[in-house]
Amino acid sequence: MKKISRLLALALSLCMLLSLGAMAASEEYDVNAERFAAFGVITASASGETSGESVDIVITESAAYDSYAFDGSTYGAAEGYLTVTVGGVEVNPADLNGVYEDVVFTVTGQIPAFVDGYASAYRTALYYDENGLNEELSVLAAVQETEDGVKIESHNANFEGVIASAGEVTIDNLVIRAEGNGANDFAGVGAGVAAGGTSKVTLNNYEFIAHGIIRHGMFIGGDDLLNPPELTVNGGIIVAGNPVDENGEAMYEKSSGMSMSSSPWMLGIEATPEVRTQLMASTGIATYNDCVILSSGWGVVSSDAVDGPANWGEYTIQMYFNDCILDFTGTSGYISYAIGSTHNTFTNCLIGDAIESEEMADVIEYVKDTYDYDIAYEAGVEALNGRHYNTTYALIIANETAGGTFDGCTYTGTYGVMYHKTNNVRYVPGATDNSSAVYAEDGYTLIKDSVFNTYGAAILVKACTPAIYVENSVLNSETGVIAQLATCDDPGMGSRYFSEALDITAPVEADPDYDPYDYNTKDFSNLGYQIEGMLNDVEIDFADCSGESALNGDIYNSISVSTTGEGMTWWGQNLICTFDNCEINGVVSSSSALHNAYSGFYDAEGNEVEADSIDEAIAAGAVEGRITSDNATYLGNMTNYVSAPVNNGVWAILTNGSVWNVPSTSYLTRLCVDETSAVNGVVTVDGV
Repeated sequence: MKKISRLLALALSLCMLLSLGAMAASEEYDVNAERFAAFGVITASASGETSGESVDIVITESAAYDSYAFDGSTYGAAEGYLTVTVGGVEVNPADLNGVYEDVVFTVTGQIPAFVDGYASAYRTALYYDENGLNEELSVLAAVQETEDGVKIESHNANFEGVIASAGEVTIDNLVIRAEGNGANDFAGVGAGVAAGGTSKVTLNNYEFIAHGIIRHGMFIGGDDLLNPPELTVNGGIIVAGNPVDENGEAMYEKSSGMSMSSSPWMLGIEATPEVRTQLMASTGIATYNDCVILSSGWGVVSSDAVDGPANWGEYTIQMYFNDCILDFTGTSGYISYAIGSTHNTFTNCLIGDAIESEEMADVIEYVKDTYDYDIAYEAGVEALNGRHYNTTYALIIANETAGGTFDGCTYTGTYGVMYHKTNNVRYVPGATDNSSAVYAEDGYTLIKDSVFNTYGAAILVKACTPAIYVENSVLNSETGVIAQLATCDDPGMGSRYFSEALDITAPVEADPDYDPYDYNTKDFSNLGYQIEGMLNDVEIDFADCSGESALNGDIYNSISVSTTGEGMTWWGQNLICTFDNCEINGVVSSSSALHNAYSGFYDAEGNEVEADSIDEAIAAGAVEGRITSDNATYLGNMTNYVSAPVNNGVWAILTNGSVWNVPSTSYLTRLCVDETSAVNGVVTVDGV
C-alpha cells in the first residue's frame, strides 16, 4: 500500500481565485457602533415563506466588525440565511459572550436543490454552479487562506464547506474542521464537501476532521442518471464520528429534527447516534485514491435512497477505493453499505483493524502534530489472536441488485459480507424464458486475491438470493464458518425485537413449493423491471482456493422456517456451492441454528423467564428467545447443528481437481464430482 500522499508532500497551489476583500462587506463597524435593533420573529426566508423562528436580533444585510460584543443573544436574517464568523471560523453567536475581533455577518439566499429536488437552508463557505464560484451564495468570510490551500472551520451545526451543483471544480489542499451536527442524511446538510447536480469535483490532499451526528466528510448525490455528479479524492485523511466521553456518553445527541440520526440496530450494529463518513444518495460516482477514511460508528462509506438505473444492468451509484485505509475507531459498524443499484469496489485496501499498521500510525501522529487532535480507538473490543474486531461488516448488501468487489484487500471484522433483503437477479443455466434474453445477470459480489479475517461467518446471507464469487482468497474465521445461509433475523425498521423458537428438534413444516434437487425460480419486479424466472437459490462459486488459500472452515444452510423480515418472505432455499480447483477442509451441510445469546427468554404465554443461559431457560419452560436493540450485536451470532435438510438443501459441485476433506458427516441434497476431483469422508446425499 502506498504511503498516504498528504504526509509526503503538499500539492500544487490552490486552484481557486479568492479575494480577501470579498470575504467581508464594504462597511465596517467598531464595538461601540449601534447594533441592529430589530427584535422578534424573522419575517421571511429566501423563498418568501415565514420561518417563524424567534430570535433576539434580526440582521438585514451583511456587515463586518473589527470587534463586536456578544451577549448570548440569538441572531437571524430578515430574509435569507445568516452565517456568523469570528476570525474566519463559523460559529453560533448564541454561544458567545464578550468582545470578539474580526466578526462578519453574512446573509445569503437559497441555494437551489441539487439532489432529487430537495431544497434546504444550505449555508456553505464555497458554492459552485454552472458559472463557477457563486460569491452571492457563498460565505467567503469562512474561507481562511493557508500557505498552500484553504481551511474552513465550523463550530456550529449545519454548515457546509463546499457545495458544487454543476461544472468542474478542483481544489488543492482543502482542510475542513467541524464541530456540531448535520441535519439531513439524504441531502448532505452539514457535509464537508457536497458534490451534486452534474458537478465533477476533484480534491487533492483533502483533510476533514469532524465531530457530530450526520456530519459527513463527503456527500454525493444528483438527479440526472445520464450525467451524475462525480467526486474524486486524491490523497485524503477523512475522520468523522461521535466519540464517547470519559463517562461513556456520546459527545453529541440526536434531535427530533434530524433524519436518520442513529444507526439501525436491526443490522446487528450498536444503536448509537453516529455518522456515516460518506453518504451517496440518488445517483453519483465517487473515487478515492490513497485515502484514510475513518468513523467512530454506524458506517464509513454508504449509500441510501438510490434511484433506479436508466438501463437494466447499470449501476446508479458507484464507489471506487484504491490503496485506501478504511476503519472504525469505535466498536461497531459497517465499512460499506450498498443498496438498490449500487456497486462498491475496493482495490488493494486495508479494511478494519488498521490501528497497529505503519500507515495508520503515521496518520495518527500527523493529525496530532498538525491539529492537536487525537484519533483515539475506543477500547471494549477484546483482541482474539491479535485481531481487533471493531468493525462488524466489510460490506452490507441490501435490496434489489446491489453488490461489491474486493480485489487484493485485507479485511478484519466480526463478519465479512452480510446480505439482507437482497434480490440479485440470476437465471437457471440454459433457461430460455423471455426475460433471460433481455436482462443480464446483475448484482454480484466478488472477493478476489484477498484475505478476510473474521470472528463469525465470512459470508453471511440472511434469506436473500445473492451471487457470490470467491477467487484465490483466504477466509479465516474464529468460529470456523466460511459461509452461512440463515433465516433472516432482521426484524425490520420500527420492530421492538427479533424472536426465535428455542427448540431446534421440533418438527419443521416442509415448504410445498420448494425443490431441494433442482433450481427454484420465481417472478419478481426489480428496480421497476418485471423479471421472469429469477433464480431463488443462493450461489457461491469458489475458484483457485487451494494451498495457502484452502477453504478451512464450514459452510451451512440453516434456513428452514419461514422468514418475515421487512420486505422479504422466504422459506425453502438451496445453497449451491461450486468448487473449481479448490481444497475444502470442513463441513458443507444443511443445519439447524440458534443464536448464542438473547436479551430475554419467554414462555408459551409470553411471560419472561429469568435465566442465565439458553439451557437454563429451556429447563424453566422458555420456548422463545428475543433480541432487542440493547443487544443488537447478538444478531448474526449463531451456532449450527448439522441436520438433515427440510427446506434447506445444499449442493456441492466439485470440478477441476477439487478435493473435499470431510471432518464429520455432511448432509447434501445434490453432489456432483467430476473425474478429476474427490471427496474424502462421509457425505449423506438425500438420505443415502
